[in-house]
Amino acid sequence: MLSILLLMTGCSNEPSDIPLASGTSLAFDTIITITIYENTSDIALTKKDAEVVIDQVTSLCTKYENMLSKTIKSSDIDQINQANGQPVYVNPETFMLIKEAIAYSEKTNGLIDITVSGAKDLWDFSTQDENAASMVIPSDSMIQKKLKHVDYHMITLDEANNTVTLSDPDAQIDLGFIAKGYIADQIKELLIKNNIENAIINLGGNVLTLGQKPSGQAFIVGIEKPFDKESFIDKIPVSGKSVVTSGIYERYFKVDGAIYHHIIDPGTGYPVNTDLLSATIIADTSMQADALSTTCILLGKEKATEYLNNQPDVSAILMTTDYEMIKINFNENEQ
Repeated sequence: MLSILLLMTGCSNEPSDIPLASGTSLAFDTIITITIYENTSDIALTKKDAEVVIDQVTSLCTKYENMLSKTIKSSDIDQINQANGQPVYVNPETFMLIKEAIAYSEKTNGLIDITVSGAKDLWDFSTQDENAASMVIPSDSMIQKKLKHVDYHMITLDEANNTVTLSDPDAQIDLGFIAKGYIADQIKELLIKNNIENAIINLGGNVLTLGQKPSGQAFIVGIEKPFDKESFIDKIPVSGKSVVTSGIYERYFKVDGAIYHHIIDPGTGYPVNTDLLSATIIADTSMQADALSTTCILLGKEKATEYLNNQPDVSAILMTTDYEMIKINFNENEQ
């Protein structure tokens, strides 16, 4: 899961900066908000046109939820998980996402692993309660049992037949670390196909911008301070890019003063021991930002900084457990 970024559009005296239409829906247990602004070219765009596209976005999200959700029966992911080791034909988009997820697993030497799902399911992060005396920490024996079925090498892809096979019938996959970003990118493509030039797409904190404000100003995205929803660590101008934050502070519970958060280390089955509270990625695509933000939390400060320095096409803001803010690959005009 990803932390929620608060989108700060501010106030403007120019009527053109007032949203033309906005809509909210729910998919993947995530609130999805689409805000469309006037076009800045000669291409006409009415409020009705924008509202029709927002309805199309809702249908698109439902399509992807039914395809990619682990918890919906008959989804591609559910069919793979329930196939008892047999090959499963999947939608080409599902196949591509699984292939992309495996590529991230290989790049991170298994630090990202979509088969960690089985071990993660032992933990209940459905509610956040800092005084969660009733929350149960899974036994180490249960975790070790699940870890036997965590290994992305168990996934076999057959490109000729578009099938996915889990060689271990007890393994489970979940595309949570990459799916929302992909869906945000597809929503953006839908808007572009419908001649929409300026919009904000927000999937529960995965913020993707199309164009800018009609007045020519960039959208301003506020990055939430960990454990303090009323404060920001920074506010950054964004035009045509995605901003995604992963953090240990959105879904967690405390037991005896120790924090147990939702980002699970596939090597141990426990919440990853990291010196980062959050990682914010600014990238051209939301899928890339989605994957990298989770990767950075798993890597920790030193390795994440090194990793991002080799990713010149993205910018990042890391917040350490000492509340040190580290900016990476920002140019001199980005403060």
